[in-house]
Amino acid sequence: MRTYFLTVLALCIVLISGVFALDENASASIVLNNFATEMPLWILMIYAVIIGALVLGLVGLVFGFIRAQKADIARVEAEGWRVAPTSPTDSTLARAEIENASMLLIKTLTHIAAADTKKAEESLDELRKVVDADALIDLLKIKIYESEKNFDKVEEISDKLSENPDLKLAGLKSLMEAQIEKKEYKKALATVNKAYELRPDLYWVISGAFKMRAQTDDWTGALDVLEEGYKKGLVSDEKYVNYKSTVLYQIALIYKEEKDDLNFFKYCKQAVDICPTLVPAVLDLAQYYVDHDHQVRNAEDILNAAWRLNPTSEIAEAYLDLYKDETPLQKVQRMEKWAVVNNQRPSLNNILLAELNIKAELWNKAKSEFEIFLINNPSTKKLARLIAEYEEKANKDEKAAQSWREKAPECQSDAVWMCEECRHVSAKWLPICKKCGAVGHYSWRLYKRQK
Repeated sequence: MRTYFLTVLALCIVLISGVFALDENASASIVLNNFATEMPLWILMIYAVIIGALVLGLVGLVFGFIRAQKADIARVEAEGWRVAPTSPTDSTLARAEIENASMLLIKTLTHIAAADTKKAEESLDELRKVVDADALIDLLKIKIYESEKNFDKVEEISDKLSENPDLKLAGLKSLMEAQIEKKEYKKALATVNKAYELRPDLYWVISGAFKMRAQTDDWTGALDVLEEGYKKGLVSDEKYVNYKSTVLYQIALIYKEEKDDLNFFKYCKQAVDICPTLVPAVLDLAQYYVDHDHQVRNAEDILNAAWRLNPTSEIAEAYLDLYKDETPLQKVQRMEKWAVVNNQRPSLNNILLAELNIKAELWNKAKSEFEIFLINNPSTKKLARLIAEYEEKANKDEKAAQSWREKAPECQSDAVWMCEECRHVSAKWLPICKKCGAVGHYSWRLYKRQK
C-alpha cells in the first residue's frame, strides 16, 4: 500500500512541475452550484494530490481489514473451529483436576454404599481440596451421617441446605427423614408442610405429608392429603383403598371415644364399604349392629363377606358369638357349613373345628382335624395345647398330654398380625407400624414361625 502511495505521489509531483514549467501564470475556474472561484492551476493540482492521497489511504485501510479477517477465518477453519487455549499447561491441569474430582466422588459414594464411613470421609476430605463446592460436600456428608445413623448431624446439615433456594427441596426431604428417624413427628410434619407448599405434586411430599399427619393423629388432615395425592395420580388404586379405609376407621374410633354413635357408624361403614377385608372395622361394625336393635342379620352379612375374602380367627369367633345360646354341637354344625366358604385358609378351618369338636366331645372328629392340620403345617402352641387336652380327656393318657404341654413353648407362635413392610409382629391389628411407621400395612397370619 505504501509503495502505491509513493508512486502516485511522485506522479502528481511530476505533473504539477510540468504544469508549472509550461505556464506558471495558468489558472483554473471552479464553479459548483452557487460556489465559484478561480485559482492558479498548480495550487489546484496540489489540492488534487492531497485529496487523492486521503482517498487512497482510506481504501488501503479497508482492504487491509478485509485481508486480516480472511486470515483469521482460514486459521479457525484449519484448527477445526476450536478456540486455542491461552496456555496448554493450564488446560492440561484443569482436565486432570476434573478427572481427579470425578474419581474421588465415585470413591466417596462407593465407600458410603459399603458402609465404610471412615474411608468415605477420607475421600471426601480429598475431594474438598480439589472442588470448592459446599453444597456437594454437604450432600455427601448427609449420606455419610445417615450411614452412621447420626441423625442429629443429618438434621443440622439438612436444615442448612433447606435455606439454599436451589437445594431447598433436597434439604427438606433429608431433614424430614432425619426427624422421622428421631421420632420427632411434629417437627417432621412442619418440615413436610413446607415442602407441600412448594411442590404438592411430588410423591415423597404427598407420602410424607400423609404419614406425618397419621403419626400425629391428624386423620382428617391425612384424608385430605390422600385425596389430593390420588387426584394427581401419585397413589395407586390398591394403596388408595388400603389407606382410605384405615383413615376412615381411625376417624370412626375418634367418634366412638366421644360416644358419637351416628358419626362412628357413618365412618366405620364407609371404611367397610371401601375395604370389606379390614378386619377390625368389620368386627366393630358387626358389634354395632348387634348392640343397636339386635340387627344380627346385618352383622352376619358383613362377617360373611369378610370371611370369604380375608378369613381370620377373630371373624370366626365374632360369627359364632352371634349365636351364644347354641350348644357346642350346634356350633360345630354351624362352623362346618361356614368352613366350606373359606377357600383362602383351609388350615384355619381345621384348627377352629378341632377346638369346637373337643368342646362338643367329638373326639374322632377332633383327631381328624389335628392330623389334617399337621400334614400341611407345623404344630402351633394352641394346637399343642388342644392335643394335650384331647390326650387327657379322650385317651386318658396323662403322659402323652404332659408331653404335648412341654412341647407347646417350642412350637410355632399362634395367629399374629404382621407388617408387610418390615415384618414387625403384633398380637392385634395396628393402623401404624410401631417399627417402620407404615400406615395400614398389617395383615393376618395363621401362625408365625419361630426363629
